[in-house]
Amino acid sequence: MRALGDETDLSFAFEDALFAELQDAGRGIVAAVMTTETTREFITYTADSSIGAKLLGRLRAKFPNLEVSVSSQLDADWQLFHSLLPKA
Repeated sequence: MRALGDETDLSFAFEDALFAELQDAGRGIVAAVMTTETTREFITYTADSSIGAKLLGRLRAKFPNLEVSVSSQLDADWQLFHSLLPKA
């Protein structure tokens, strides 16, 4: 693994850690990633709402210099995910 020399490396390392901690560990899924020039937004779904706070704590400990903000909402019907899909 290469050293985390710039923001791009750091964002890829964060994404890898998010997938490992959430999806690979069977705690939930990353349903979408939205990228702009300045941010990456990960849309995730879990069966247990407490997973998000625990995951955030672990990721902040691994990436203390990375600004991470989180919002959480109930979306049992995946309305947010479906709103991202192209309209037919």
